[in-house]
Amino acid sequence: MLDGTTLGTLVELMVEAEVLAGSGGRLIPSRMEPDVDHRDIVVADVGGFGVLWLQVKGTTHPDSEGRIVAFAN
Repeated sequence: MLDGTTLGTLVELMVEAEVLAGSGGRLIPSRMEPDVDHRDIVVADVGGFGVLWLQVKGTTHPDSEGRIVAFAN
């Protein structure tokens, strides 16, 4: 089993890949170093002025139905 820090890094990398691939390269994610104010990833709109911050959380345990589910708010 992965420790908390390693799991957190892995989940953030997976979210970055999904944002990049899911937007067809239109959104560019990058991790914040150091992680301050609960802002793990900043996402910029290529050629635009829009930006958003994401806080990413991960788990190694499935829900009551045996699934790992992702939510975005």
